[in-house]
Amino acid sequence: MQHGPVRISTHMACLELTSPSAILVGLFVAFGGVLFGYDTGTIGGILAMPYWLKTFSTGYTVDGQPAITSSQSSMIVSILVSIILIQSMIRANLY
Repeated sequence: MQHGPVRISTHMACLELTSPSAILVGLFVAFGGVLFGYDTGTIGGILAMPYWLKTFSTGYTVDGQPAITSSQSSMIVSILVSIILIQSMIRANLY
């Protein structure tokens, strides 16, 4: 077993970084990140609404205001994002 710097063969075929498929993959990933951030931000806004907190809270703050715990908030966000993922996979199979 060799101990030392790893040598990379110069005869390896390199992919061009500006190929159309690389650009398409990059745009697809970026668009997915934007949608994920938008969904998470929207859900976070809903969790902070006073009406939603009054209706679905499981406890109260020291001030007596309705509230949910951070673990409950995380669970709600992950369940909703999971539902969105499953729904998009089902919709993709329909077309």
